[in-house]
Amino acid sequence: MNIMKANAAIIMRANTNTVTKTATVAAGKPKTEIAKKTGDKTLITLKKIDGKNVWEILKLHVGEEQKHFVAPNDVSIIEAYIALTHHGQAYPFGIYDGDVPVGFCMIGYGADDEWEDAPAVANGNYNIWRLMIDERYQGKGYGKAAMKEILGFIAEEPCGPAELCWLSYEPENTAAKALYESFGFLETGEWDGSEVIAVLRLPAEKTD
Repeated sequence: MNIMKANAAIIMRANTNTVTKTATVAAGKPKTEIAKKTGDKTLITLKKIDGKNVWEILKLHVGEEQKHFVAPNDVSIIEAYIALTHHGQAYPFGIYDGDVPVGFCMIGYGADDEWEDAPAVANGNYNIWRLMIDERYQGKGYGKAAMKEILGFIAEEPCGPAELCWLSYEPENTAAKALYESFGFLETGEWDGSEVIAVLRLPAEKTD
């Protein structure tokens, strides 16, 4: 698998009052932090990855049974570097509950010079490249809350206007499909390597 390939994986576990998560993303950057109040008063913030917080983000990981759905965060940050040094766009963020890092996401736009097998939908569109929630914090609604923040970030058009936001996931990852469909993503029948592509027409409608 080409490490520059954009993909999105989400892992969800059952919870009595919330849907859960782990996923992937790529895109823009007008704000350093984007905060969101959830129903239980949790403050969800997307913080730009920098030299100070990168080390705590590198410590986050999904469970052993989920690793085939999403790349580790060190690989994601390497991908971001390669994209940015080859005329691409990548914006990695830590997902925080207050001061506690609970996950990682990355948003992208278009395709960089190194991405030889990029799907056609990548051209001129945003993509949710990486989104993961650490295994210790799954089942608490962070995945859904983070998705709202990611789409809000994309809505600000940090790389300019686009028609679509796209992502991809393994076909057996039915939890990912359900989460993304809840935000309006629909499969196109196209593939990014071994992963199914789903798209959302922009501007996206707000979800509760």
